[in-house]
Amino acid sequence: MLPKARGIRINLPGVKSFDAFVTATDPTAPLIFQWENPVSWYVYMNGSSPKQWDLPGRTARVTGLAYQPTMWGEKPSAHHGESVFFLLEGAKDTRAKGLALFPEILKSELHGVRSVVEAFSKAGSIEEVEKPACGLRFDRNGVRTIVIVESEMGLNTYTLDRWE
Repeated sequence: MLPKARGIRINLPGVKSFDAFVTATDPTAPLIFQWENPVSWYVYMNGSSPKQWDLPGRTARVTGLAYQPTMWGEKPSAHHGESVFFLLEGAKDTRAKGLALFPEILKSELHGVRSVVEAFSKAGSIEEVEKPACGLRFDRNGVRTIVIVESEMGLNTYTLDRWE
């Protein structure tokens, strides 16, 4: 369906698995994660609502699709799982606090300073950008997601409920 899609929308009612990509503000900063790029993501443990992500309607336009950062590059970090992000137009976290630096994703040589990293993360805040990369995360747990795809044949609705 993707090669012929003219547009994709996500049905928002019932969705609670919103996420945001985050990265270093200094492009020359050393890599600190267990994978080979400076991008991570965060999600709220008990979920979050479309309203929290500034998504007021019943659907949101998908502006891009991306695998989670641990899957990028030549050496994917499989023990962090697999997921696809549906990046959504206008999505932005309205209550983000901290830097979303979690000790469990850091390189092993940084584990000795976990408490310092946690304190730094809690005290800081994610820098706002004009177009943040936020959206819905779909993983192997099969969070039920309804996708509306526009193609030359019209609108088709798909229910995603498993990773295959």
